[in-house]
Amino acid sequence: MLDEYAQMREGVWSEVIRPALADRQGGATFIGTPMGRNAFAQLWDRAKVDPTWFSLMLKASESGLLPEAELAAARKDMSADQYAQEFECSFDAAVVGAYYAALIQQAETEQRISRVPWEPKLPVHTAWDLGIGDSTVIWFFQLAGREVRIIDYHENSGVGLSHYLGELLARRGKVGHSGSISCLMTRR
Repeated sequence: MLDEYAQMREGVWSEVIRPALADRQGGATFIGTPMGRNAFAQLWDRAKVDPTWFSLMLKASESGLLPEAELAAARKDMSADQYAQEFECSFDAAVVGAYYAALIQQAETEQRISRVPWEPKLPVHTAWDLGIGDSTVIWFFQLAGREVRIIDYHENSGVGLSHYLGELLARRGKVGHSGSISCLMTRR
């Protein structure tokens, strides 16, 4: 059983637990509270469509496990996002420190986020969040008029600059990357 899986290092299932279960053909149970769109959310999405997995979500508003008076008291003591995450099992509630979560949620609600095509004739730009104690993230995007098209994403940690250079070069000339690389970096 992996309790509070959302707080575990991303590779713990694929690199440690899954291989350890293989020789006994064992199973695993993942439980916990969502904390944004991380490995736990990816497993949840998989479990909903893969018939070999079982999934169950117990939202406080639907399960009847907690009295309404307790839920009302919790709503008073917590932000809307904290309540949605902790009691309503929301993977989309803003994670503490997530600067743009509310704006992204609004864009999703207004259906302003969708799949966009890679345009081979447009240059591909990158924006980097350089991680020191956490992940380094690269977003690949194109500018089509006033529209910003995010067409790819890469995240990793514990690797050197050569890894990220390899990621850039692997995309060169393929879907999601034109022939040139440009970078935009910001400092918080």
